[in-house]
Amino acid sequence: MSKKSKSQSGDEPKQGSSKEDKKHKRETLLRLEAKLDEMQAQLQQAGEERAQLLSLLQEAAQERVYLQSQLEWVLYRLEQGNVAQTEEQSETDQYSEVGIDYSELQNLLESGKWQKADRQTWEVMLKAAGREKEGWLTVEDIQNFPCTDLRMIDWLWEHYSNGHFGLSVQQRIWQSSNTSYTDFCDCIGWRVRGGWLYYNELSFNLNAPAGHLPVLGWRQRACYGVGKCTASESISHLSARLSTCNLP
Repeated sequence: MSKKSKSQSGDEPKQGSSKEDKKHKRETLLRLEAKLDEMQAQLQQAGEERAQLLSLLQEAAQERVYLQSQLEWVLYRLEQGNVAQTEEQSETDQYSEVGIDYSELQNLLESGKWQKADRQTWEVMLKAAGREKEGWLTVEDIQNFPCTDLRMIDWLWEHYSNGHFGLSVQQRIWQSSNTSYTDFCDCIGWRVRGGWLYYNELSFNLNAPAGHLPVLGWRQRACYGVGKCTASESISHLSARLSTCNLP
């Protein structure tokens, strides 16, 4: 009896230990499963973040290609603009020593707008001489007027009037009138039957006498000059400058 009791009493600690081991293993397993779930969630999140990052990288690459193409287009336009500007400047330099653009005068003459062309001629001559503020030309301004610009103005008027108007036409008439301003004005129609015409009385068409335009040396009435220079002095010095510049 005593041996049996000892045997039963000795088995009790082993059974208790086995239960604790199972409980410990179960808890450990649960912790591992929880940890595994956490790791799987982290891996899934990392995968999603990776996919999102790849998408952003692809978008950035596409945007880079777009920006690169835009940059190339802008550079191309700038290059073309510089070429056009250079060509335009080069063309202007051929016709003016002081950077005057004669395209407006040319358009007016080409379209037969003679009065507007006459006023534009006066404006560009003041600009070429640097006398826009003063509004009139001195003797020195006429004597030193850029030859290239003088040739251009004369050519435009002669070309679009078929040789009827122009500075060189006026020069020939001035010389044939023995440099008499009165006779000169009688020939070109600035003086009619002894009366000096006002500017608004001029004929701004091809029916006017040869050399009638452009009007230089006066602006209000043919017998008056502009500024400190008489009309006769202006025409005389302009004719001399034309000869110096080999015109006609």
